[in-house]
Amino acid sequence: MALPGILRLPRRQFLLVKFSGNPVRQKHFSALVKRRSPSGFKPNRYSVVVSSKVHRLAVKRNQLRRLIYQELSQRTLSLFLDMIIYPQKSMLNLTHAEISHEIDTFVSALVAQKP
Repeated sequence: MALPGILRLPRRQFLLVKFSGNPVRQKHFSALVKRRSPSGFKPNRYSVVVSSKVHRLAVKRNQLRRLIYQELSQRTLSLFLDMIIYPQKSMLNLTHAEISHEIDTFVSALVAQKP
């Protein structure tokens, strides 16, 4: 299942998050997170960047990206966040359930930090 366009981070906001987002470090991935003002109904927006250092084959990188997008799309948060997620090489060795648990842990940490 692909991530709907409304949940994807547009290029202009991607650059804004990349240069002014707060880094969040997890065991198997890192992320840049930027909070937005709660104006209207705008859900959290995501971008997943899988480097060629993670795997040399684009097929494997795209599979990982799609799996992360699928996990993120199943979680509905009203935190008004823009996020860029950078998976590490170790994430390729995880099962689907373990990736889901990692993302749950990440989301729980963000909910706990809610201002």
